[in-house]
Amino acid sequence: MLAYLSTHPSTAGRIERLKAMAAQAPGPRVKLLPDRDWRDVMKICQVAAQQTGVAPRPRPAAVAPRPSRGVGRVYFVPMGEFPAASVEHLIAYYREKYGLAIETLTAVPLEAAAVDLLRQQLVAEELIALVKHHHPGLAEDPEAILIGLTAYDMYIREYTWEFAFAWRQDGRFAAISSARMDPENFGDPPDPDLLHTRLRKAVSKTIGLMHYRLPQGSDRNSVMYGPILGLDDLDSVGEEF
Repeated sequence: MLAYLSTHPSTAGRIERLKAMAAQAPGPRVKLLPDRDWRDVMKICQVAAQQTGVAPRPRPAAVAPRPSRGVGRVYFVPMGEFPAASVEHLIAYYREKYGLAIETLTAVPLEAAAVDLLRQQLVAEELIALVKHHHPGLAEDPEAILIGLTAYDMYIREYTWEFAFAWRQDGRFAAISSARMDPENFGDPPDPDLLHTRLRKAVSKTIGLMHYRLPQGSDRNSVMYGPILGLDDLDSVGEEF
């Protein structure tokens, strides 16, 4: 399995803190990659994430109407050092586009139990467990939809995938990782617009599934397209429901 964490200067501090946190986890110690090896891993990741030539289909002249009503209340839960500016961008986007009043909850600190030492990734199921632990009242509220947001890479323990953009559980809980959405993490120049677009797509699909109760589909013009297996899929789909 390919372990992934960025060593770009802008995120090096995050990695060091995550390594330190992982080293405190109980159980046998696993040797972490030295900095020079992280750079090699990033080169591998960059090659693996290159687009495969899948081009977006032409959008129709008329955009399908957006959902008029949803079920439950949506909450964002920053996890660890997720950028506040990204959360604010999402809040403004869904308020202006869909009239959704999404509330941001108190950030949840990452814990060693959520780190897989072997893979150097966060475990999606453990992230959701942390959200439930830190917000027990809302976790018990059947009307609350809690979406955790992390800037670190993650994978889903239940599956054999190398990574995941998003993981959803019980129709009300989700964890979304922006790590592999960020061009800067692959050694490319910063591109906030591209990062925000990719993040919006993952969040919109989650809101579509959990709040609007829309099905996943096979139309790449829709943000509800799935499955999303990599950046080529994520970049090729539209943003409308």
